[in-house]
Amino acid sequence: MRLDAARLVLQLALGGVFLVSSAGKARSPLAFLRGVAEYEILPVPVAYAFGAVLIPAEAFLALALLIGLAVGVALPLAVVLLLVFGAAVAINLRRHRDMRCHCYGSLGEDRLSARSLVQLAILIGAALFVWSGGGGSVRVLASPGDALVALAWALACLVAGLWLLHADELVRLFRKVCKTCSRRPGTVRSLTS
Repeated sequence: MRLDAARLVLQLALGGVFLVSSAGKARSPLAFLRGVAEYEILPVPVAYAFGAVLIPAEAFLALALLIGLAVGVALPLAVVLLLVFGAAVAINLRRHRDMRCHCYGSLGEDRLSARSLVQLAILIGAALFVWSGGGGSVRVLASPGDALVALAWALACLVAGLWLLHADELVRLFRKVCKTCSRRPGTVRSLTS
């Protein structure tokens, strides 16, 4: 039963990721379509068509994973889309291109980086783990309280994942704060130290 609970939490977390992603893309669809073409993998008309299909596909994934309907269809689709995204990111990283990720549409300004690939690998792993439960909707909720607990755990997983993915930035910030705090007012550092 514990694995089913973990699958449910990750299913909800994945649904949350696709919800944010589809909302950001739907907020500014033309900018997102231009972003898909910017990857320079598909011919421009095909890239625009692919981008136009991605927005409702991600909305479907969000709805299916959050509500628990058609999860058997949503999980394989999620894995395939995440693998396609991973391939597109890897190709452009190999080309040494400095560009926006467009992962969350207008809600994100992240640049393509190894962090983008790690994030996609984590999402693929989570989707495969949930899918390993048979691909059906996970049914471990006994009450509405259980749903709130599962949602809280899913949110905690997302926040923890974001913190881990940005750990390098947190370490740099901590080091900067520590250097500032270690200086005493009125003291001057010598040039030899």
